[in-house]
Amino acid sequence: SILRQLKHPNIVGFRAISGSVDGDLCLAMEDCERALEDIVEEKAYLEEDFTYDEMLKVSWSVANALSYIHNEKKILHGDIKSGNVLIRGDFEAVKLCDFGVALWLNDDLSGLKNPGGRYIGTEPWKCKEALKGGVITDKADIFAYGLLIWEMLALNVPHVDLLAG
Repeated sequence: SILRQLKHPNIVGFRAISGSVDGDLCLAMEDCERALEDIVEEKAYLEEDFTYDEMLKVSWSVANALSYIHNEKKILHGDIKSGNVLIRGDFEAVKLCDFGVALWLNDDLSGLKNPGGRYIGTEPWKCKEALKGGVITDKADIFAYGLLIWEMLALNVPHVDLLAG
């Protein structure tokens, strides 16, 4: 329901919800070819770095998407990571996706609108507040955004040791 409300060039477009014959729901979204996660893995395997233009396009596009959802819509994405950034073509389009764990923020971004809301995230990209039970604000997405950029520079998952446990 949140994705349906978002209209921004750096957020994957909602198309429809349909049901299968067995009753499962299917979300149809704008077509994007690859996840940034796949490109990071490919570049690591090939021992290639991201170009300056690729880094700039991704970081600028994701920052624009975050500015829109935080400041205009008062939404916390809640799971910023390379797997939730989609790329079309040769970085012609960069789109943030997967709003399945998104949460509403207070109007001043000081915390979650619903005090009982639970930040989900993905372990290696979680901020200290999420790991230790602190107040979750828009800064949780900004922390993960920084790790997304780090991931492109290091060609590796941040805090990879957290995945082993």
